[in-house]
Amino acid sequence: MKLNAKRGSLAKFEQDKVIISLYRPFAKRWLFFDRILNERVYQWPKISGRSIAVTEFTSEKPFMVLMTDEIADKHLVGAGASCQCFPVSHLKDTALAQFRQYYSNDSITKDDLFHYIYAVLHHPEYRVRYAANLKRELPRIPFAPGFTTFVTAGRELARLHVEYESLEPWPLQFVEDKHVPYSERVTKMKFSPDRQSLRINESLTLVGIPAEVFEYRLGSRSALEWVIDQYQIKGESDPNREDDPGYIVRLVGQVVRVSMATVQIVKSLPSYR
Repeated sequence: MKLNAKRGSLAKFEQDKVIISLYRPFAKRWLFFDRILNERVYQWPKISGRSIAVTEFTSEKPFMVLMTDEIADKHLVGAGASCQCFPVSHLKDTALAQFRQYYSNDSITKDDLFHYIYAVLHHPEYRVRYAANLKRELPRIPFAPGFTTFVTAGRELARLHVEYESLEPWPLQFVEDKHVPYSERVTKMKFSPDRQSLRINESLTLVGIPAEVFEYRLGSRSALEWVIDQYQIKGESDPNREDDPGYIVRLVGQVVRVSMATVQIVKSLPSYR
């Protein structure tokens, strides 16, 4: 910043630089996106549409993949876990040609290939078989049997992971303490010892969290645990929304639904060998 100041390159406030970003899984933050105030903007100014974020092979966290249509934080799953994003617009024609030739199908599109890749990267067999490779290089994509099945699965996973805020929340039971005025305001949420319920505040507890929810993990936490970690008051940072007081409670239900659907889709994927 000092060097920019000496050069006369000064940061200026412009409203269109204030954008939504994906700070952590299923946790968005406002970002002032500026080449001077952000140390590295990479190629984000040139990227539009959806991107697949994966942990880099230098990461200290387990491999993860998550699609987003926002600018993603470099450390999407926390410190010690740098991520790299690959937008559909950057798929090369040569890659598409290889897949068309292998499957003898010239109707395959880059959008198809993009969602095929997303499904493959979720496959448990893939992650086990290539665990050592994923620790020293970016993912390599195999030719799996059932291309269309993987495309369909990847497209549904993408819908769930990108459009999660529009989903109908999982039907959790709202248990209220009638001795306390009802509120959906969050200070710090807390699981019960069996993790089947979540205390929102002293007036409200959500009950009926399925055990399968915790099978959908991103890095070292489940998706729901990321929400609980990020949506709490920390110092002067308050995640509660005055214009939408029920956002966090609704988000909990939506991420439960995302997790349940993701686990089901991943378990139904055919063998890629």
